Amino acid sequence: GMLSQSGPATSLLPILMSLAQQYPQAIYFPLKITSESLSPDALKQCRALIQQVHNPTLEQMTEALEYLTHPEHRLKDWFEELKVLIQNKDKGGIKRLYQTIKTNVFDPETPLIGSYNQKFAATWQAEATKYFGADGSLLASFDLRKMQLIQAELLNKMMAVIQPKSTGKMKLSEFSTWLSQFDGSNVLLSSSSSSSSSSSGLTRTASILKLQQQQQQVEIPGQYKGLSCPNTAAHVTINSFDGDLLVMGSLRKPKRLKIFGNDQQEHPFLVKGGEDLRLDQRVQQLFSVMNEVLSTDPECQRRQLSIATYQVIPMTGKVGLIEWINGTKPIKAIIEEELARDLEANASDVSILQIAAAKQHEKWIASFGEKRQIKRQCDLYALMYAEASRENTVKKVEDQWKTIGWDLLRRGIMSLCSVPEAYLAIRSHFARTLASFSIGSYIIGIGDRHLENFLLSFKDGGLIGIDFGHAFGSATQFLPIPELVPFRLTRQFTNFLLPLDSEGLLFHNMRHTLKALRSHKDILLSTMDVFVTEPLIDWEKLARRLANEQRSGQDEEGSASAWFVKEKIAVARMKLEGHHPSHILVRELKSS
Repeated sequence: GMLSQSGPATSLLPILMSLAQQYPQAIYFPLKITSESLSPDALKQCRALIQQVHNPTLEQMTEALEYLTHPEHRLKDWFEELKVLIQNKDKGGIKRLYQTIKTNVFDPETPLIGSYNQKFAATWQAEATKYFGADGSLLASFDLRKMQLIQAELLNKMMAVIQPKSTGKMKLSEFSTWLSQFDGSNVLLSSSSSSSSSSSGLTRTASILKLQQQQQQVEIPGQYKGLSCPNTAAHVTINSFDGDLLVMGSLRKPKRLKIFGNDQQEHPFLVKGGEDLRLDQRVQQLFSVMNEVLSTDPECQRRQLSIATYQVIPMTGKVGLIEWINGTKPIKAIIEEELARDLEANASDVSILQIAAAKQHEKWIASFGEKRQIKRQCDLYALMYAEASRENTVKKVEDQWKTIGWDLLRRGIMSLCSVPEAYLAIRSHFARTLASFSIGSYIIGIGDRHLENFLLSFKDGGLIGIDFGHAFGSATQFLPIPELVPFRLTRQFTNFLLPLDSEGLLFHNMRHTLKALRSHKDILLSTMDVFVTEPLIDWEKLARRLANEQRSGQDEEGSASAWFVKEKIAVARMKLEGHHPSHILVRELKSS
């Protein structure tokens, strides 16, 4: 970012230092995650700023939250870093990184990491030594192919016994003793020397726990909105953490963690590890700017058009918190409950990916590769696009529709309403939020809109989009089967709006939303400039991959990254300037 550039840094540092002196926890996490990518010279320049916001309790809490990521997934992430070093033949770097991996994943004596992490370390420690050597010497001799084979073999064994297999509860103490024993009521505002405690014969674990009583109180993250001067006296601080975790059944197994504040309230967050949440945070910031624009437009204000937002707090490049929205349910769960009623089965046994329509679709796609003995999904879809006629495709989709209730979402939402008036109010608000979110997500290029990434609010029927790992067209550019639609508007959505059609409930709201955003395009584009000044780690990886695959002449890492970011913003500009969506789609596909 600008802290890496000597000119802007000189002007920026005094402002940041003033903020750090008044509100150190406001910039603690942004500075921490930015400093991970700063050059040694830039770090030296920022030393005083880093010291000003230094908070040992926050550091320990952040490290403890990283251990909430399953060790199987932490190891997988470490392997990705190792592969870069192996490609560069950096044997010294490989050995140094392996020592970090040993402590983080394979050392059961690491304090305060919880019983699940300790059991994992004890189970796999000997096998890791067999594969990699005690000091990583065997690992340093691997080529990339051997590394990939051992990674696949080892992770397959580990994933076979990972717990839990589906969404379920686990104890916080299984992943972090530090968090489970944290007591904010004993945290002092001033720090004191711990030498007397250390010399009194306390155990290693007890000594580290004692540090909690010597540091500053910790505010619950996400309270600095940037809309007014913060009143830190009114900020809620952390008293303790709930002893139960809700582990999600999705691939990375994120975990819902409840924080008990000094306001005697529960504050639930989703802890996500192994991801740079700055993209999600920036998407939320862009949605907030869009809401400001919509609130000043007379037509949008009259229709109460807005996009639901929530707090995203990136803490490091490996962990972050997402505000947990109570009183919501994924659209997928609502539809599956109605499917279960139709099939007279338990909702937990029903999946929309296993129903007759899904199997029909898989069989039809597979039919294009039978003669050529092609089985890979992306190749099968390529053949389907090349060979299937429109008439045949429409007929197959209609055949699939016949096996599914046309009104599953409609019935599911109706069952939540006690009176008809409530249903009509929910339908109206659902339509408004669907319209504004669809346009907002089109501008930002949001993809991966499966039904688990839409929540329905029980409070007002509003639609809430979540999980923005695919934004700015990456689902079109990088997925093996590229996404070609600008937003999701499928049969269950449109049938929920009946007897009114999408023309009446969606089209006009979408048109006014798009018109308002286009009339204020300069505000949105200037907000996107943060992507240029501080590119995401994931974007830098995608830029290198694209440059290598296309041999586009973007040889230097920096130039590839700069070109990639500018291309993304150029596409957003085209959408805001009214270019035809099909022309924009072709441009994205050509660069995929």
